[in-house]
Amino acid sequence: MDIRMTSCCGLLELANISNLKTPEEVLRAVAVAPNFTIKRRPFVIFTGVVGERVINDHISNRTDDYGKALADYIEANGLGEVVTTLPPRKNWSGNQLKVWLWMPDHDKVREWKAKSKSY
Repeated sequence: MDIRMTSCCGLLELANISNLKTPEEVLRAVAVAPNFTIKRRPFVIFTGVVGERVINDHISNRTDDYGKALADYIEANGLGEVVTTLPPRKNWSGNQLKVWLWMPDHDKVREWKAKSKSY
């Protein structure tokens, strides 16, 4: 997974979240990333394939809705607000994609990180 800066100083992108197995693994990577922890950007975007896969050419070859799982985990743990695009849009591969916009509560993410036993 990569945490990429965009040309906008207020936006980060979580790329390739499907390479990590659980939402907890994604958030552990985010919680220690300097461009997340130091800059405290107000918006973070991530995408995921949803529904039936037309083509499984992605590196991870996953079949679950990993983007929704991450959004649900963020909200269930009070780590900020998450909104999504409706409806999904078709990618060049024929797969349906959704985009999620996370407005992190940086203080809550820091608390979550401190409670995590996996560091």
